[in-house]
Amino acid sequence: MKNLYLILEHLPLTILICIIAFLKTAQLEIVFFVLIFGWLLDIDHIIDYSIYLYRNKKIKISLIFFFSGKYFKKNKKIFVFLHSYEIPLFLNIIFYSTNNYEYIFVSISYLVHILQDQFTNNVKPFSYFLTYRLLINFDLKKICR
Repeated sequence: MKNLYLILEHLPLTILICIIAFLKTAQLEIVFFVLIFGWLLDIDHIIDYSIYLYRNKKIKISLIFFFSGKYFKKNKKIFVFLHSYEIPLFLNIIFYSTNNYEYIFVSISYLVHILQDQFTNNVKPFSYFLTYRLLINFDLKKICR
């Protein structure tokens, strides 16, 4: 049951942002990107899990272990490159500089996903800044409490 929660945890807020984006813009393209950036952002966990599998060649792929997140502890590092406050900021700069203001909903969904993770995971305040994780060499002990 917990695995299902992990798959769906970002979906309710993302759907809400999708609805608001559609009501404000009537553009399905924006709704599509809101869904990807708000819900499917966790695709970057595959990188951390792949590192775990590479280092432990005798281990077989397990969706249960993947959704458990225990591979972070085994790796002693957390990469999740897409989980970064810098990215929605960068997206906003692009959207505003190209006069694509309606795409702000994509940045909002991205930011909501990261904020939700920030407050539900046991991490230190700067952990969702990619620059911070880079400076500390992605060290799990410096990211998690």
